[in-house]
Amino acid sequence: KLTALDNSTCIPEHYRGAIDGFIFDEPSDALCTSTVDAVTTCKCPNGDGVSGRRYCVHHVNRTTDDNIVNVTLGLCGVGGRCHLYDFLSHFAVDVRDLQLAHHLNAFPRPCITANMTVTSELKAVAGCE
Repeated sequence: KLTALDNSTCIPEHYRGAIDGFIFDEPSDALCTSTVDAVTTCKCPNGDGVSGRRYCVHHVNRTTDDNIVNVTLGLCGVGGRCHLYDFLSHFAVDVRDLQLAHHLNAFPRPCITANMTVTSELKAVAGCE
Protein backbone atom coordinates (compact mmCIF):
# COMPACT_ATOMS: atom_id res chain seq x y z
CA LYS A 1 0.00 0.00 0.00
CA LEU A 2 1.09 3.57 -0.50
CA THR A 3 1.71 5.19 2.84
CA ALA A 4 2.49 8.74 1.75
CA LEU A 5 2.21 10.97 -1.29
CA ASP A 6 2.98 14.65 -1.50
CA ASN A 7 1.93 17.24 -4.11
CA SER A 8 -1.60 15.91 -4.57
CA THR A 9 -3.69 12.79 -4.28
CA CYS A 10 -5.01 13.63 -7.74
CA ILE A 11 -2.26 13.36 -10.35
CA PRO A 12 -3.45 14.18 -13.89
CA GLU A 13 -2.60 11.85 -16.73
CA HIS A 14 -0.24 14.52 -18.09
CA TYR A 15 1.53 17.08 -15.94
CA ARG A 16 -0.18 20.48 -15.71
CA GLY A 17 1.82 23.54 -14.77
CA ALA A 18 4.93 25.48 -15.71
CA ILE A 19 7.64 23.80 -17.78
CA ASP A 20 10.61 25.87 -18.91
CA GLY A 21 8.54 29.05 -18.61
CA PHE A 22 5.53 27.73 -20.54
CA ILE A 23 2.23 26.95 -18.81
CA PHE A 24 0.57 23.65 -19.68
CA ASP A 25 -3.01 23.41 -18.51
CA GLU A 26 -6.11 21.39 -19.31
CA PRO A 27 -9.84 21.97 -18.77
CA SER A 28 -10.96 21.26 -15.22
CA ASP A 29 -12.97 18.22 -16.32
CA ALA A 30 -9.81 16.57 -17.65
CA LEU A 31 -7.59 16.95 -14.59
CA CYS A 32 -7.56 13.30 -13.55
CA THR A 33 -7.61 9.88 -15.06
CA SER A 34 -8.41 6.52 -13.55
CA THR A 35 -4.77 5.44 -13.66
CA VAL A 36 -1.42 7.11 -14.12
CA ASP A 37 1.52 5.17 -15.55
CA ALA A 38 4.74 6.93 -14.66
CA VAL A 39 6.62 5.13 -17.41
CA THR A 40 6.10 1.80 -19.15
CA THR A 41 9.81 1.08 -19.12
CA CYS A 42 12.45 2.33 -16.75
CA LYS A 43 13.61 5.05 -19.15
CA CYS A 44 12.10 8.13 -20.72
CA PRO A 45 11.80 7.93 -24.51
CA ASN A 46 14.76 9.75 -26.05
CA GLY A 47 13.69 12.96 -27.76
CA ASP A 48 10.47 13.17 -25.75
CA GLY A 49 11.25 16.43 -23.99
CA VAL A 50 9.37 18.04 -21.15
CA SER A 51 6.61 19.10 -23.56
CA GLY A 52 5.50 15.45 -23.52
CA ARG A 53 4.67 15.92 -19.82
CA ARG A 54 5.36 12.26 -18.99
CA TYR A 55 6.05 11.21 -15.42
CA CYS A 56 9.13 9.15 -14.71
CA VAL A 57 10.83 7.51 -11.77
CA HIS A 58 13.85 9.60 -10.78
CA HIS A 59 15.11 7.32 -8.05
CA VAL A 60 14.10 4.59 -5.65
CA ASN A 61 15.44 3.89 -2.16
CA ARG A 62 14.65 0.95 0.09
CA THR A 63 14.95 0.88 3.85
CA THR A 64 17.63 -1.44 5.22
CA ASP A 65 14.96 -3.90 6.38
CA ASP A 66 13.37 -3.86 2.87
CA ASN A 67 9.96 -3.02 4.38
CA ILE A 68 9.53 0.40 2.78
CA VAL A 69 10.31 1.60 -0.74
CA ASN A 70 10.58 5.37 -1.25
CA VAL A 71 9.98 6.51 -4.83
CA THR A 72 10.60 9.97 -6.33
CA LEU A 73 8.72 10.89 -9.50
CA GLY A 74 9.84 13.59 -11.93
CA LEU A 75 9.17 14.51 -15.57
CA CYS A 76 10.84 13.13 -18.68
CA GLY A 77 13.12 15.74 -20.18
CA VAL A 78 15.81 16.45 -22.71
CA GLY A 79 18.05 13.52 -23.58
CA GLY A 80 15.55 10.95 -22.36
CA ARG A 81 16.42 11.67 -18.72
CA CYS A 82 14.17 12.12 -15.72
CA HIS A 83 14.30 15.66 -14.29
CA LEU A 84 13.02 17.18 -11.05
CA TYR A 85 13.20 20.91 -11.77
CA ASP A 86 9.56 21.37 -12.94
CA PHE A 87 7.79 18.64 -10.95
CA LEU A 88 8.63 16.21 -8.23
CA SER A 89 6.59 13.99 -5.96
CA HIS A 90 7.58 11.44 -3.34
CA PHE A 91 5.69 8.43 -2.12
CA ALA A 92 6.43 5.55 0.20
CA VAL A 93 5.33 1.98 -0.41
CA ASP A 94 4.93 -0.52 2.41
CA VAL A 95 6.02 -3.80 0.82
CA ARG A 96 5.31 -6.02 3.81
CA ASP A 97 2.17 -7.09 1.96
CA LEU A 98 3.45 -10.37 0.49
CA GLN A 99 1.47 -10.07 -2.74
CA LEU A 100 2.79 -6.56 -3.40
CA ALA A 101 6.31 -7.52 -2.36
CA HIS A 102 6.22 -10.43 -4.81
CA HIS A 103 5.36 -8.07 -7.69
CA LEU A 104 8.05 -5.58 -6.66
CA ASN A 105 10.74 -8.18 -6.12
CA ALA A 106 10.07 -9.82 -9.49
CA PHE A 107 11.97 -6.96 -11.12
CA PRO A 108 15.59 -5.94 -10.57
CA ARG A 109 16.27 -3.11 -8.15
CA PRO A 110 15.86 -0.17 -8.31
CA CYS A 111 13.61 -0.60 -11.34
CA ILE A 112 10.14 0.32 -10.09
CA THR A 113 7.49 2.32 -11.89
CA ALA A 114 4.35 3.77 -10.42
CA ASN A 115 0.98 2.50 -11.61
CA MET A 116 -1.32 4.49 -9.41
CA THR A 117 -5.06 4.49 -9.06
CA VAL A 118 -6.00 8.14 -8.88
CA THR A 119 -8.52 8.27 -6.08
CA SER A 120 -8.46 9.74 -2.60
CA GLU A 121 -6.35 6.71 -1.65
CA LEU A 122 -3.59 5.62 -3.97
CA LYS A 123 -3.23 1.89 -3.60
CA ALA A 124 -0.99 0.16 -6.13
CA VAL A 125 2.56 0.08 -7.37
CA ALA A 126 3.97 -2.32 -9.93
CA GLY A 127 7.45 -3.14 -11.13
CA CYS A 128 8.51 -2.29 -14.66
CA GLU A 129 9.46 -4.69 -17.41
